[in-house]
Amino acid sequence: ATIQIVIVLTLLIFISNCPINSLFVIILALFNDLTMLPIAYDNQIASAVPENPNVIRMLSVSLSLGLLETIFSLVFAYGVEHCGSLFKGAYAIGTCNTQTQAIIWVQMFISAELLIFTTRAASYIVVSQLPSLALTCSVFIGCLVVSAMAAGSSTFGELHVVDIVLVWIYCIAGLFFLDLLKVAMFNFFEEDTSTLPADAGMKIKDPEGAHGHGDVESAHGVASGDAEDFTRASLSANRLTDWAIQHSERLSSMDASARMSLASGKSATLRSHNMANIDNNKHVRESLSGNITTHRTISAASGNELRPSFIGGSIRPNVPGNRSKF
Repeated sequence: ATIQIVIVLTLLIFISNCPINSLFVIILALFNDLTMLPIAYDNQIASAVPENPNVIRMLSVSLSLGLLETIFSLVFAYGVEHCGSLFKGAYAIGTCNTQTQAIIWVQMFISAELLIFTTRAASYIVVSQLPSLALTCSVFIGCLVVSAMAAGSSTFGELHVVDIVLVWIYCIAGLFFLDLLKVAMFNFFEEDTSTLPADAGMKIKDPEGAHGHGDVESAHGVASGDAEDFTRASLSANRLTDWAIQHSERLSSMDASARMSLASGKSATLRSHNMANIDNNKHVRESLSGNITTHRTISAASGNELRPSFIGGSIRPNVPGNRSKF
């Protein structure tokens, strides 16, 4: 949407000397931010494999969608006056009257708002997870408010209702082309857009003990059996374990018992390290209440496993008042 706004407004000024009213631009930017707040509570499904973000690919998809939206807005801005009796208003990019500015503003606003429905979907809009009610209501309320402002106030062009409806149809049609471009870009980059099934995490089978007692899940107390109840967190750990086995030559060559031994050994090592840290912290706490220093304790702990300690001798603050005493 940012690419669309910047390029369209710039070209309208330099090519046709038609600057859009600054109030329109401010409202467009403000409403776009406010209506996108519910995206934090949108409905989403976890991907089937761990994500591996690629900035170049993300920027490429964003740039492509922004440029296509820009083309749609420029075609509308320069083509609306050539539609004959289809539109009821007197639109002319050469005169750049208030109605012309207003209808371009409405088209840019609605297209920028509807764009969220394709960018949030892992595949085509019609086959992806439905957006949350809050996000849907927020987007359409914003579009309806702007449409009402444009239709009911001379400040915002006082556009004919038929013209606004035609703008809506144009933007919805453009949304499907944007959706096609997005999926084409994903296929070009060979993106894995598969997601977990909607009922994932309820009851699934553990084929042939693939996640036996030696895997990460079993180490955390997941019960084994033909059918197991998994939470979303357990299912995520499941996927990470499968991914690690597939991408590690060492793990893939092990059987379930070997992985069990490896996981048990690592768990025991981790527990022993935690116990050692507890003992060390106990010495430190005791020294805070008396005159015992932690020089020996910290020196012993700062060997191969920890970084060199910056504390030497007493842990009392090294202030001028203490220098004369120690």
